[in-house]
Amino acid sequence: MKVVLLRLSYIPLLAFLCLNLFAFIMSEKLIFLPPAPSYPDNAEGFVEIVEGEDTRIVGFYHPPAEPGGPVLLWSHGNSEDAGSIRPLLNRFAQRGLGYLAYDYPGYGLSGGEPSEKGTYRAADEAYRYLIEQKNHKEEDIFLVGQSVGSGPSSYLAEKGSGAALILISPFKSTFRVLTQVKILPWDRFDNWKRMKKISIPLLLIHGDVDEVVPYSHGKALFARHSGDSKELMSLPGVGHNDLWPLADDEVGDTIIRFITREWSGEALE
Repeated sequence: MKVVLLRLSYIPLLAFLCLNLFAFIMSEKLIFLPPAPSYPDNAEGFVEIVEGEDTRIVGFYHPPAEPGGPVLLWSHGNSEDAGSIRPLLNRFAQRGLGYLAYDYPGYGLSGGEPSEKGTYRAADEAYRYLIEQKNHKEEDIFLVGQSVGSGPSSYLAEKGSGAALILISPFKSTFRVLTQVKILPWDRFDNWKRMKKISIPLLLIHGDVDEVVPYSHGKALFARHSGDSKELMSLPGVGHNDLWPLADDEVGDTIIRFITREWSGEALE
């Protein structure tokens, strides 16, 4: 009887180990959902940030209306690429902002396979491109990350890069979306851990009926941010995938006001 009970006691441990193994092997295949590329490489504004086959990083760049003006470094969400969000970004361009939207490995026409590490490399290269190739100053670069893009944007912010951080529908981490607490050692995109070390100004935007990433994640990240300047924009009745259709103007105006306040230059129109 004791032998049977001892064997039964191993079942929860075995199940936990199997869960860890599955998460380690399959997590990135489940997290990343790259669509078919939405653009050709001769599209207007297309830029090659890093050359190569597997190492290629590409995106879309638009300069600010005035030299030395603010520029958005945009890390997009899942199931989209830099080309598919250009209509949104062009609305910011019409209001004087510049932007660089880049594609992670395996997204759009960027090479390689999707991975957490790959998004960080792409973010580093995109940031370096703005500084070294387009001569933007760090204090003019505003980091924007939506959904899974909150991971690479928070990664850059933790390093002290950029003038400010704008997070849209962010999560504490990918696994915590399902488990709420950290139960696996190799969680992906641990924004919760990073946020305590981020002190640059923060604007956090989240729909309060988000069905993919619970609104509680945004509130918790906002509270954990260690900086003195931060703003939480709650969107009543807005979910995850309908944020822009339902609150386009409202969100856009808030982002413009935030950048105007935090940027060292003249007020934006």
